[in-house]
Amino acid sequence: MKKLLPAIAQANAALPHLEIEAEDDGLERAIKAQWLGRYHVARFRAPATVVETVGRRSASAGLDKHLKLVWQLGGSMRYEDANRSFDIKPGDLILAPMNGDYRFEMKGDHDALQIAFDPADAPQWPGLVMDVLGTRIEGGDATMAAAGGVSALLARGGSDRTAELAARTMIDLALASTRMSEAREPPLLARAGLNIVRNIADPDYGPAKLARELGMSRRTLYTRLAALGTTPAALIRRIRLDRARQDVRRNDGRSLLDIALANGFPDGASLSHAFQRAFAQSPSAMRAEISRPALSRGDVLGR
Repeated sequence: MKKLLPAIAQANAALPHLEIEAEDDGLERAIKAQWLGRYHVARFRAPATVVETVGRRSASAGLDKHLKLVWQLGGSMRYEDANRSFDIKPGDLILAPMNGDYRFEMKGDHDALQIAFDPADAPQWPGLVMDVLGTRIEGGDATMAAAGGVSALLARGGSDRTAELAARTMIDLALASTRMSEAREPPLLARAGLNIVRNIADPDYGPAKLARELGMSRRTLYTRLAALGTTPAALIRRIRLDRARQDVRRNDGRSLLDIALANGFPDGASLSHAFQRAFAQSPSAMRAEISRPALSRGDVLGR
């Protein structure tokens, strides 16, 4: 067993939902973490290191309902879970659940900033996080401004009401920057959608589990969603298909079977059938269309 370095012991104490393994015992690491009211902020600098988030540890730490925004400030990092993997470059942002099992493989001189929060803290947050949970978000002016604000709060130290409000504002800024449309879903749809996305890979996730997570009976859930023009089963199906379509359009090399399983379909045939009915196009046809090279000007003019 590798020797547990003081810095790694410090990291495990500050971030109890993580398991951290250092690949190089000879290099210095630095971590700074603190609570700003309801929000947990941390900055982690390290050379090659593997960090695993363990869902059961998050639950025991009271963080199972939390999400975390992670800004990649320097170096590079690779995200991997049971269904997908991708690289995160400096300037990128990722939104990840605290209750999942996944790993970050940090390469080079890694420097990252994160803030953990409960999406129920603000009525607009569930709708903002639903589409980008577990995906890489390309950085922009707003996301980096939010990172600068969070970093300044951490450097300042202290945890008063002003710091908590400032942290909340930075979370709001970062999340709002990921949404291109100004449209907002009704709060119940946003909350339901977030819970569905959190359990998207579970093929057995259905109306009964959704109602339980929302703290209401199945009958109440059906009644309230009927007033919004949908049903629990239809909402779950729509979100599964929307996420699958995002994965197909991303065209990152994953097979259609992998995409099907990642979004709660039992096999590729089930995904293709549902996809064809919903979008009048098979996932294979959509992928081929995206991969087709754009016509040159000469082609367009018939030259």
